[in-house]
Amino acid sequence: MILVWLRLGSVDSGGAFQSGAVLAGALILLRSAGVPLDRLTGRWLRPLLIVGMIGFILTGALIVSLGNARLGWSPEWSFAAMLTVEIALTAGIVRVVDDVYGIYVASELGVLTPLLIVACLTILYGSYQALRREDLKKRLAYSTVSHVSYVVVGISLVTLAGTTRGVVHLVHQGLMKIALFFCAGLFAEALGITKLSQMHGLGRRMPWTSAAFTVGAFGMIGLPVTAGFVSKWMLGLGALESEHPWVVGVLIASSLLNAMYFLPAVYHMWFRDPADQDASPATSGGSTAAQPGATVVMREPASLLVPTVITAAASVFVGLAASLKFAPLQIARQVAEGVLG
Repeated sequence: MILVWLRLGSVDSGGAFQSGAVLAGALILLRSAGVPLDRLTGRWLRPLLIVGMIGFILTGALIVSLGNARLGWSPEWSFAAMLTVEIALTAGIVRVVDDVYGIYVASELGVLTPLLIVACLTILYGSYQALRREDLKKRLAYSTVSHVSYVVVGISLVTLAGTTRGVVHLVHQGLMKIALFFCAGLFAEALGITKLSQMHGLGRRMPWTSAAFTVGAFGMIGLPVTAGFVSKWMLGLGALESEHPWVVGVLIASSLLNAMYFLPAVYHMWFRDPADQDASPATSGGSTAAQPGATVVMREPASLLVPTVITAAASVFVGLAASLKFAPLQIARQVAEGVLG
């Protein structure tokens, strides 16, 4: 889904980097779970990486030669890049710490409790900063800071449920947050909307995108049937099984803060009249420009809308299908069992 969006919806170099970061994170987690990757990496991955790198370099050279050097991060993608890189880095840190020290050695050295406290403070601080931001992408970026710290909390609890939840949140939060960033990009692309105060009536003008944003927001809050609910429930169980049951209070406070900075956006989209002057319409391929104040249903480009809707739907599916054998939760449980021995 990320590849479809980036290749058809953007020509920025950030697309390849983000896709690579997600791929790296996925491979790290699969290797941690003991999944044999020799055939995959030898037969398919290396040739694809070589072809992709050559194509990427040739495309960049062509763009520069044509005088349109768009090789830097654009505002639409800088925060999405940060998210995907955070996912890959967090997965890598978990793997390296487990290989070098081992979770029990780290616990005996007494470093996990301070790490747990810092992670909990980061969860609350990130949520607080998100609550203060009017810009939609900045709000999502600080939310990412908060939610990536959940992974560290899960690992620091040194329980099967906590570690499982920490690992699975890499996938769950990735699906939910990528869907939200996709929606933010569509709002900016179709209507020039970048701030919370400009989101009035978006549910009437861009119903599919608004629905995807609502699903992602509910997942980040942790409402039932979403992937976020599964993650937070597992982390709560892990906290109760550990020596740090007070973490449950941090989770509850975080969910309340999540609701405080996501629900106003949902309310503005579905229960407020379209803003008269805040939104500055912009046309893009396949979209229809709307006059300020008019309730006109936009036709988002299919190449951007389809990955957004599918990613949002996937965040619900992995929550509903958490008990299936090949669900992210079950794979995360295998990773956690390997980490804890």
